[in-house]
Amino acid sequence: MQAAQFTALFLVMLAISVATRFWLSSRQRRHVLANRAKVPAVFDQKISLSSHQRAADYTVAKLKQEIRKHKTIQWPDDMEFQESIKSRPLYGSAITPYLVRQFDLSLGGDKPVEKGQIEHILPQTLSADWRRHFSDELHSNL
Repeated sequence: MQAAQFTALFLVMLAISVATRFWLSSRQRRHVLANRAKVPAVFDQKISLSSHQRAADYTVAKLKQEIRKHKTIQWPDDMEFQESIKSRPLYGSAITPYLVRQFDLSLGGDKPVEKGQIEHILPQTLSADWRRHFSDELHSNL
């Protein structure tokens, strides 16, 4: 399976998952609201109408709260992103081509290649000129 096909399949499955969750939540909310005005016959001797309505209101409020706080994808905030870029090796990382391209775009000039490589910025083997700017330790961490 090619990467583009896998990505498309992943996005379709993600959309199905989100749509299913939304449909089930909507269905539950509609059912609770539709039956809020009357206590079910099985419980009408045990639960007052006001208690039943409070429970229905709580269920709807809790459902709304869960929908709002549930994120399908957990995105990092700016600090988490910056720390991740600083602390993990970029060589071979999936985000590296994106970062290289954005760096190239920020420089202006010629249109950068579609899929850059980290060697485009920093060579794997440092020449004497590069060694003046990067220690071996810093180079190995990059």
